[in-house]
Formats: sequence, C-alpha cells, structure tokens
Amino acid sequence: MADEQTEWMENLWISIDDDVVTIGIGEEAAEELSDGLSLNLPQEDDVLMPGKVCGDVSSANGNVNLYTPVAGTVVEVNEAILDNPDLIVEDPLDEGWLLRVEAENTEDLDNITDDDDVSDDVIHDEEEEG
Repeated sequence: MADEQTEWMENLWISIDDDVVTIGIGEEAAEELSDGLSLNLPQEDDVLMPGKVCGDVSSANGNVNLYTPVAGTVVEVNEAILDNPDLIVEDPLDEGWLLRVEAENTEDLDNITDDDDVSDDVIHDEEEEG
C-alpha cells in the first residue's frame, strides 16, 4: 500500500475543509496529459477506501490513477469537468478538481496533515482561521 499512497501523493492534490476532502490532479501530472481526455470517476454516494484505485484520467500521453487518502463517501463529482475534461489540464488546481469525499473518520484527516512525508504542495488546508 505504501507504493499506492506514494503514487497518489505524486500525481494528486487534496484540499481539506472540515471533514470533506477535495481531490484533484497535480499540475505536474496534468501537464503530461493531452487532448482526448477520458474520465472514469466514482459517482456520488460511492464508498471509497484509502489506498485503492477509485477512478482514472486517461489521455494519449498516459494514465493517472485516482486514489483517496481516506475512507469515505463521495459527496460531489465536478460536473464541469465531465462537460469539459480539458479543465483538468487548463486549471488543475481550481476549476479542474475531480471529486469531494466526506471522510468517515476525522482522525484520518489529522493523520494526513501530520504526515511528514506529504508536502504542503499536496495538501491545501482550507479550514478558516479565527
């Protein structure tokens, strides 16, 4: 499982807002994708397990497997990328996000943000300060 976790960290970014994790493809991985993107995403209400492939994004230049770092339920899939997959390449860190997962256990979120092997570029903590 360590190899799978390393792969999601290298190719994906996550953003945490309360107990919801937003998952997207990192800029570096997005740059390697080309025209003719094909998406295989989970659907709303699908239950995901950490370290397991839950979908992929494919193009003529390669394939990026999607993983979730936590156990949880898909609460939203980005409809905009289903209509326009090129958003993944054009704006991977904003409009090109893929899905949102509500974490089953909030302690899993703490483990992710406390993990020294995960860079700040991968995790964007959106919790409001105050």
